[in-house]
Amino acid sequence: MEFTTKTGRLRCTDVGTRTIIAIRLDKDDDSWYNGPPYAIVEHCFDENDIKGCLPTSNGDKVTIPRQYSLVKVDISDEYLTFYPFTRKDVFVFLGEIPNMPEHCIVVNSKTGQVFSRYHTDDFVELTEDEA
Repeated sequence: MEFTTKTGRLRCTDVGTRTIIAIRLDKDDDSWYNGPPYAIVEHCFDENDIKGCLPTSNGDKVTIPRQYSLVKVDISDEYLTFYPFTRKDVFVFLGEIPNMPEHCIVVNSKTGQVFSRYHTDDFVELTEDEA
């Protein structure tokens, strides 16, 4: 199971009665996540910490668009009113901001306007038919 906190994405590696243990998913090389034992630090979340954990929006799998892929906005109409773009806009996904996990940079494919600091899960790749 994967989840997010204010500090980024994590993967659960063990579940206790009142705790969970997880590894941070911030490496470019997936071999860091092979285990147990893991080559990276496991973090312990107690019952108070767990309150700040949110499941990923796509079940157990985090889906981030591929770099330079064409994407569209994928958020509820309620939140879309707060964003400077529409459902018709198509963007080029430049990638996640390294020191700001789960936030990305996109470029409007028609205007060239750059948008940054939006959540990566607010965007989904276009299908081949949409592109």
